[in-house]
Amino acid sequence: MASILIDCEHAGIVNGLSGLKYLLPEDHLYLFYSDASSSIRAGVVRTIEESGCSFSAIRLVNRIQDVMEFYIATQAGEIFGKNPEEQVVIVSSGQDLQALLDFWKMRREEESGKMRYILTCSGDIEEGLLKLTEPFGEQRRKRIIEDRQMLKIGEEALRIRHLPKRDLR
Repeated sequence: MASILIDCEHAGIVNGLSGLKYLLPEDHLYLFYSDASSSIRAGVVRTIEESGCSFSAIRLVNRIQDVMEFYIATQAGEIFGKNPEEQVVIVSSGQDLQALLDFWKMRREEESGKMRYILTCSGDIEEGLLKLTEPFGEQRRKRIIEDRQMLKIGEEALRIRHLPKRDLR
């Protein structure tokens, strides 16, 4: 199980959500947004629904400096408080989250393996999921790696040309 916390202001609602198709029903998706980033495409909502993951949207109440980072840090603490085995991906391009990463790394070292805090920061969901180590996510990581393979355009055009036509109506 993974929890994905997305900073819609810094990651961007389009770039940050790259990799939604890899979410599993066991995952939790949290979108942190403000009035400046309060819209989402219908296709994105459909992909979230189809994944079966749990979904929460947290709207910023105040527009003070670094408030998004406080919200995300608080949510990460709540997640680890409930389940120390949880693995968390934070999707943000903001640099202010390094202190959060340092804190949980220190906690993991202090607990000497008793608790398994896995927290990673990434530019998008896909990249973050690749960094996790949860055993049931192995198939997901393999799919992401396969999808990232570079293929020869000419060879793929020939292969696709010979596929039966699909009716998309």
